[in-house]
Amino acid sequence: MIRIISLLFSVLLFIVTCITNVIHVVYAQSEPYYVKHPCRRIVSSIIIDNEKNETIYMKYFTSKDNILIGYKSINGGEAWNKMSDETGRVAALIKNPNNAPIIYDIVDNNLKKSTNNGKDWVVINVIWDKSIAFAAYQKNPKIIYAYGVNEIKDYYWGKYERGGIYKSANEGADWDLLLPADEINNLAIDPNNPDIIYAGTRYRGVYRTTNGGEQWNTVKNGLPANEPINVLVIDPVRSNIIYIGTRSGVFRSNDHGLNWHSVSDGLPNYINNGLPRYSDVLTLTINAQNPAIIYAGTNYDGVFKSTNGGELWKPINEGIPCSD
Repeated sequence: MIRIISLLFSVLLFIVTCITNVIHVVYAQSEPYYVKHPCRRIVSSIIIDNEKNETIYMKYFTSKDNILIGYKSINGGEAWNKMSDETGRVAALIKNPNNAPIIYDIVDNNLKKSTNNGKDWVVINVIWDKSIAFAAYQKNPKIIYAYGVNEIKDYYWGKYERGGIYKSANEGADWDLLLPADEINNLAIDPNNPDIIYAGTRYRGVYRTTNGGEQWNTVKNGLPANEPINVLVIDPVRSNIIYIGTRSGVFRSNDHGLNWHSVSDGLPNYINNGLPRYSDVLTLTINAQNPAIIYAGTNYDGVFKSTNGGELWKPINEGIPCSD
């Protein structure tokens, strides 16, 4: 009898140990990514003036004041100067046929447009509650794709959000739903074909359509699993080349998104859960006149520049203060 009780106790102890180990592994895998940084520089967006490719605009978030501040560089990011909030509100800069600059931005969950260098803004999302992402076709600014979200009130489920990818062919005056979808972070249009669109998702890799949104496929071979696509940009000359920013650095595809590989050398490399991990890249932008030049804005580590298509990065943070 004693031997039976002892055996049962051993089995029970083994089961409890196994459960404890499983819980520990699950917790470790779900533990939020956090690294202590001696100088925090949070860069949420960067764009290049296509006419003056040494002129760069940047949005810099200061956690101390909890605000976004615009910075500008006139020498390719070698030095930065603080701008007024109005001038710094830049998310996408394109040229329309009569050569007047059109600036789009998402402010307070609204998609806004300015046709006079940011002096005046007009809200152009009229069919959804929130704007999350958008992309304008450079060769014809009337064509815009956007990801919008509506808050749904349900008697049983309470409030929930339902989103979709929409298209406008008249600068945002009217919109057509292309794909009901949730958790879309960003959109990008092939610069040579407005029917090829990419959507970076929160945890499902990249969606792609080659027929203007009628059909979508997932392309994620080589990407880290279950990581958000923070930003997606396309080479303006060779549109088969695409870059994305993730919590594990920068990835590049040379075949329209079908396959991906890491291009993160030079970015800070941290150890998280015992594994090396590159900087959390929030934004990327490509020099249209020289696509080998790319800028990356990171979460905490500031701005980085590559002059060889992402193969090697160097920090360019002169003039950008630490946020804490």
